[in-house]
Amino acid sequence: MSSPFAIDYQAVSRIEAVREGIARPLELLLIDDTYLIGRSRRCHMVINHPLVSRQHARLERDGDRYLLLDADSANGTFINGVLLSGSHLLSQGDTIGLGEADPLLRFVDPDSTVRSAGRITYNGSTETFLIGATPIQLPPVQFRLLLYLYEHRGQICSREVCAQAMWGRTYDPVIDAGAFDQAISSLRRMLSSAARSPFDSIDVYRGRGYSLRA
Repeated sequence: MSSPFAIDYQAVSRIEAVREGIARPLELLLIDDTYLIGRSRRCHMVINHPLVSRQHARLERDGDRYLLLDADSANGTFINGVLLSGSHLLSQGDTIGLGEADPLLRFVDPDSTVRSAGRITYNGSTETFLIGATPIQLPPVQFRLLLYLYEHRGQICSREVCAQAMWGRTYDPVIDAGAFDQAISSLRRMLSSAARSPFDSIDVYRGRGYSLRA
C-alpha cells in the first residue's frame, strides 16, 4: 500500500544534463528550498567541466517555482544562451550554460501547461490591464507600478524609479524597503489571481531592479 504522503516524482520539476558524462547525478529532482551546482563534491549536482567554478550556480525556491542565480562564479551563468544578471525564474525548456553559453543543463517542468499566465496588455482608452481577455482590478499603487513596468517592458527598472512611479516621491531604502517588497508581492499575487495560474512575467534582477517581459 502506498503512503498518502508519497511524492509523485513524475510531477516534480528537475534539472537534467544535456551532455553525457559531465554531470552527477544526470537528473536533479527539485524538492528542497535551495540547491548548489558546481565542481565541488558538496554541490547537489556536480559538474565536471574546466570552466565551471566549485560553487557556480544556485537554485532557490520562489513559491512553487525556482529561481536560478549565479553564485559569484568566475565565468558566469547563462540562461538560454544569454549571460545571467540577477535572477531568472525558470520555465519549461530553459537551458543553462555554466561558464559558457552552450547549454550543459535543461530545466524540465511537468506542470508547465498550468503555469502559463498569458500575455499582458493595456487598453489606454479605458486605462485597464488585461491578461488574455481578463481585466485586472488593481489598487492605485499597484496600477501605477504595473503601468511604469509596462511602459518600460523589456528594460530593468530600479527600485528608485519604480518607487517614484508608485508614490510620486524619492525612494528611501531605510523607510520604504518593506513597503516596496510588499507592493511587488501584492502585484504578483493580483496578476496570478487574474491569470488563474502563477504569473511569471516580472523578472527580478537582484541589486538592479525589475523587468516586465516584452
